[in-house]
Amino acid sequence: MRKNLRILAVALSFLTIIGFEACSPAKGDHPGSEYMPDMGHSIAYEANVITEYYHNTWDAESKKHSGKTVRELSLHNKPVKGTIPRGYAGVVNANNKDRAAKMKFLRGESSTNAMAIPLNGKVPYYIPNTEEGRTYAATAPELRNNPFPITEKGLKEGKELYEIYCGICHGNKGDGNGYLVADENKNVKYLSGPTDYLTDELIDAENGRYYHTIMYGKGVMGSYKDKLSYKERWNVIHYIRALQAKKRELAYSQYENTLNSWAVPAVDTDLAIEDAIAADKSGLVKGFNNVLKDTTDSYKSTLLKLNNVFFDTGKATLKPESKLELNVIAALLQQNESAKIKIDGHTDSTGEPTANQALSEARANAVKNYLLGKGIAVSRLQAEGFGQTQPHNGNMSSNLTEEGKALNRRTEMSVISK
Repeated sequence: MRKNLRILAVALSFLTIIGFEACSPAKGDHPGSEYMPDMGHSIAYEANVITEYYHNTWDAESKKHSGKTVRELSLHNKPVKGTIPRGYAGVVNANNKDRAAKMKFLRGESSTNAMAIPLNGKVPYYIPNTEEGRTYAATAPELRNNPFPITEKGLKEGKELYEIYCGICHGNKGDGNGYLVADENKNVKYLSGPTDYLTDELIDAENGRYYHTIMYGKGVMGSYKDKLSYKERWNVIHYIRALQAKKRELAYSQYENTLNSWAVPAVDTDLAIEDAIAADKSGLVKGFNNVLKDTTDSYKSTLLKLNNVFFDTGKATLKPESKLELNVIAALLQQNESAKIKIDGHTDSTGEPTANQALSEARANAVKNYLLGKGIAVSRLQAEGFGQTQPHNGNMSSNLTEEGKALNRRTEMSVISK
């Protein structure tokens, strides 16, 4: 009995000691500890911790040196004047041919840079909010060209943001007839008519006029620089340009820009080639790679149909929307430097056989010439036209129907050497 009591007394003493050691207040250089929740608290200043530990606020020392409590120092503050965060400031001009390589470098995907820099959309803007600044911005060379290529995704984002922030005044069509001034709004009391973006003056205006206005506002319009990131501002400008192109019945898309020379369609940039591969929906990339994996000579007879290569009717002129798939082919050839391909052109039976033969040859060569323009060596490319002599799947009667003729009008590719 006495032995058990001694054991119990020792156990209680041990637990008491543990309790005192497990829960002790902070003092001097000792951080303090407690059983729950963290077992210990740092005596150092934690920049990412806002809540105070009542045993260890160190407010007296903090106020002495900084004039602020630890909690106040931990709250979000404005950046130091004159500083900017790392990010897009490193690569401002997306139309630059080296942009893709620079972006990879910033993201840590380069063999010479293992540290990624998160993109944040911050780019400095030094033109002042004055009449002189506004006049300069309107034709400023550094603001003339949109730094981002025209993409379907960018236009979609620009449309969404425009209709949120701009459409209520300038109208969703860009004609200056938004709800705030529209006839259907019975409570109209707008003091100034919003700008009509579809006038010749605004269509011909350079991009700097738009960007400066987004940054500082104009008239009764306030600044939107705190609502739109750097890229978002330029995407809104892209969308305004698309509305203007529609007014003039011109093109402004990822395939073509006939409105002005201040923005580059995505298909004309090096970056678009990578995007094209990522967005390939026709199975061309998979088919090409399967051919390269073929260990027999049968790969030479495998034909890959180019489903998204289009020509003007009766001509060998490539339509702008063909560039996306042709960029995929260029990228595949760049990635597989020893591969050689052959382009075959085919027509249906409409018209004279001699004319169809010439047309098919011209179309096959149009594809070849496009790839040459992307830097593919002429020794790696062949082109041949077959006219109407090789209908789809060898079905000679297919030209009797419109559906059959559509299948016969085609461009195909084969790998002739790996």
